Amino acid sequence: MNTGKWDFIWDYDDNYEWIERCHKLPPLIVTCAVDGGIQGKEVNPAIPETPEEIAASAYDAYNAGASIVHIHARDRNKQWMNTNDWKDFYATNLAVRNKCKDIIINNSTGGGYDTTMEARLEVLDAKPEMASLNMGPSMEKFILRERGPEFVHPHPEMEIDGIIPFTHGIIEQLAEKMLKNNVKPEVEVSHPGHYMVMNHLIDMGLLKEPYYTQFVMGVQTSSYATPINVIEMLKELPKNSTFCVCGLGKYEWALTTLSIIMGGHVRVGLEDNIYLKRGVKLSSNAEAVEKIVRIARELGREIATPAQAREMLGISATPTSY
Repeated sequence: MNTGKWDFIWDYDDNYEWIERCHKLPPLIVTCAVDGGIQGKEVNPAIPETPEEIAASAYDAYNAGASIVHIHARDRNKQWMNTNDWKDFYATNLAVRNKCKDIIINNSTGGGYDTTMEARLEVLDAKPEMASLNMGPSMEKFILRERGPEFVHPHPEMEIDGIIPFTHGIIEQLAEKMLKNNVKPEVEVSHPGHYMVMNHLIDMGLLKEPYYTQFVMGVQTSSYATPINVIEMLKELPKNSTFCVCGLGKYEWALTTLSIIMGGHVRVGLEDNIYLKRGVKLSSNAEAVEKIVRIARELGREIATPAQAREMLGISATPTSY
């Protein structure tokens, strides 16, 4: 049974807990990952790229039910790619806050394949309220589609064979700076081995309860994106943790629905998946949020407001100003 400090957190793999709670699960926190950092309008014209576009898309997602917006600020000189300049993050955060007065602003420290580790640390100078904290390196190989001359900063088709080389040292530095700056870490876990790193941070006192763990399912070096693997990940979740599921591409709707059923939270948006359903592209980030909100309500989950999400995650009730 629940031995944690918060009523919305329990032992998620405990059958008796779920039986007791299945008709009174906590409000669902919806994160919208609006843009990503490695592709843009060439794959879906709805992906926002400029600070103004990102803010407008975040506002629509916010009105649809998102209480957190996850942002990759874009390079002004290579608009399809994540920026290396924290000032671009600050300008984007400012634009979002001007339109969304209480949404939780979450910045990516994952960046892109050319993001330096110094730049990842400097993202936190942009004053996000949350930030992603990867628990290990990510290695991927894929074809980046041609970006035609109808878009700014076109490029030919490219093969990406890249790695984001997180080490224990940089993860500890990021966690330490987040703790110092009162930034809530979104702990990114993509396979069970990452819990070794997370528990090390907990032992060092670098993570603050309640822990917010995001299962990133569907990247090339994650566990296979299956329901069984999501449930297996729950078995190792540290005490006093809640969780969110992010399923990339075709896995998004199935695995986020599973998270709703299991009492977790969800991330959707054009960073993760450009399709509403097979063969039909999303017209906006708001459409992705609307779909998951509709699914959640049909399954008996209410949608958390930004104020509720702040309380549940231990984030200041007063939104950061820029």
